[in-house]
Amino acid sequence: MTSFHIKSFQRINNPVKTINHNHITVLCPKKQYEISNLIMGITFRSGDYVKHTFFSGRTIKDGEAAAIWNAKGVHAQIIGPRRVWLVRSTIRFLTRHKAECHQYIKISHRDGRVEHVNGPVTIYENPAFHDMVSVHDGYRLCSPSECVVVFTNAPTIRSAIETAASISDKVEVASLFPMKKHPELADSNRIIRGPMLFIPSPSEHIHTFSWSDSTSIADSNFNEDFQILSTSRTLALDLKIPTVDGYSFNVSVNIYYKLSSIDTLILHRDPIKHMRNGILADSQTFGDSFSSKRLQTKMDEVIAKLGKVETYPQLSAAAAQCGIEISSLQVTTLQLCGALKSQIDQEQKLSAEVQTEFSRKTQIRQIRELELEDRRRSVEEEAELKRIHAKMDDELDQESHKMKQDALRRRLELEKGEVEARAVMASIKEEKVLTFLEKMKEMDVDMTKFMTTYGGMAVAKDAVGKSDILKMCPGNENLNFTNTTK
Repeated sequence: MTSFHIKSFQRINNPVKTINHNHITVLCPKKQYEISNLIMGITFRSGDYVKHTFFSGRTIKDGEAAAIWNAKGVHAQIIGPRRVWLVRSTIRFLTRHKAECHQYIKISHRDGRVEHVNGPVTIYENPAFHDMVSVHDGYRLCSPSECVVVFTNAPTIRSAIETAASISDKVEVASLFPMKKHPELADSNRIIRGPMLFIPSPSEHIHTFSWSDSTSIADSNFNEDFQILSTSRTLALDLKIPTVDGYSFNVSVNIYYKLSSIDTLILHRDPIKHMRNGILADSQTFGDSFSSKRLQTKMDEVIAKLGKVETYPQLSAAAAQCGIEISSLQVTTLQLCGALKSQIDQEQKLSAEVQTEFSRKTQIRQIRELELEDRRRSVEEEAELKRIHAKMDDELDQESHKMKQDALRRRLELEKGEVEARAVMASIKEEKVLTFLEKMKEMDVDMTKFMTTYGGMAVAKDAVGKSDILKMCPGNENLNFTNTTK
């Protein structure tokens, strides 16, 4: 039955209408009072609603269910929509449980039975029938590398044992079905591999692995619980490896492994802890094989050795005992300890100072060599310049000498031409004189008388005066054929 209660009368300036989960508030402009409407019509009631009533009515809405006990304790379950009248009865609304397609509902009945109902489904939890109703997700196995280990009970054989024990108290159950001779009495297991959505039956339960946390050896007490097991996994560890000379360094290693035998694996409670103990022993052995100096000078070699499976025999043995096969290892980080870092920093600082001093002296030597080289080049350039000047002077002298020789040669040729020309002119003149004298001889002229007379001299002047040979004859040096004789 719906009940309205006047909660309070208040003066409110701005009347509005609001809806809350449990009541309706109406603020009227004129009356201005608040009314609370509890329960029906607004929310869906569940198992926390229990009422004892002498005489009343209840509306069970569509989507609700209720359990009703009358005065005699007779139970009835009502699923809405329905209107019921209650007389000296107790009503309890039932909690609704919903499972989707990837879920299932686990129902624990009051008679001890357990039932799994696959979704999609809706169940009302009724305390008259159920001890507990819960919704669980199915196990989604996304790839073939994912699996779950399922244990199955043997209820038939166990029931036979219980029946035999109830018949005779003198018969021991263990003598009827010894565990060693009858392994079917123990829970059998099977491995479910993906890809699939696995929903267990009531007689099956999924094995829960509780392994140490796979991040650090220091946190090995912390356990990680999971049910879906991946056959290819990675274990990340931080190791502290000591060296033979008292230093240490930290290494982050990723261990890639796969499960070779799940049956062997489930026999060990914490295989990660076994593997950690093995790799811790291997790290101690590995650190005793080299010094910090080797770590500084050959770090790449150390990292390469840390990334090999053969470096960890104890790890491989512990993994094999647990049904695990180590595939590979990868070193992600390597960090030196503080003391070793300080030593390396000091060595690097000293090396840097030595390198700086060496570089400074090398630069000074290079500068001096450059100065000497500049001087040598300057001297060579000066010598080369002098050679060029001397060569140019010699070439100029040779050219001047040649020009003088050519000038003399031309002058000689000119003078020779002039002499030859004068000789030709002289021979022409002599020929004329000879021709004149021959003609005088042919005329039987006495040349002595002729030449000694004034008239003969005047006649012969033009012919004889032109002959240089006659001028050079003895007795004719003083012969003057010019007009001064006049």
